[in-house]
Amino acid sequence: MRNFFISLCLSLCICLVGCCDTNKSADNNKRIFIPRLTAPDKNNRCFYSDNIFYKSGFGMPNCTAYAWGRAYELLKKKPRLCLSDACNWYSYNSKSKIYPFGNRPKLGAIACFDNKYGGHVAVVERISKNTVTFSNSAYNGKLFYLTYASIKEKNPCRKDWDFKGYIYII
Repeated sequence: MRNFFISLCLSLCICLVGCCDTNKSADNNKRIFIPRLTAPDKNNRCFYSDNIFYKSGFGMPNCTAYAWGRAYELLKKKPRLCLSDACNWYSYNSKSKIYPFGNRPKLGAIACFDNKYGGHVAVVERISKNTVTFSNSAYNGKLFYLTYASIKEKNPCRKDWDFKGYIYII
C-alpha cells in the first residue's frame, strides 16, 4: 500500500510539473506570447550586451537594435535578421527566405517600412479586434514607445512611411 501511495505521489508531481510549465502551451508545445509593453531593462542581454547592433555602436535607442533584440528575446536565440538599415530588412528576408513573410499582422511579427530617413522596423505586440499595437525604438529618439494602427490600414503606423510587409519570426 505504501508503494502505491509513493507511486501515486510521484505521478502527480510529474503531471503537475508538466502542466505548470508557463513557457509552453498545452497545444503543440508552442511558447506563450507575452507582449512587451514597457522598455527593456538595461540588464537585458537581448537588447544590450549580446545585441549585435549594441556591440557595433548602434544600440538603443535604435529601431534595428530594438527589433533584433525583441526577436532574440522571443526566439530565445540570436535571430538571423538583416544586420543593416531597417529599409533593407524586408527585402533581405524575402530574398533569403529565412523567415516566412507577408502582409497580415501576427503576434511577434516585425513590421518593415521605408521612409525618407532610410527605414523603420517595429514589432507586433497585440492584436485586439481591429487594432494592432507595435513596440518601437527610434534612432536618436525615444528609447521605447508604442504605436497603434487599424488592421485594415494599408500603411500602418505612419502615413509618411512606405509599408513593405511583416517578417514572421515565430
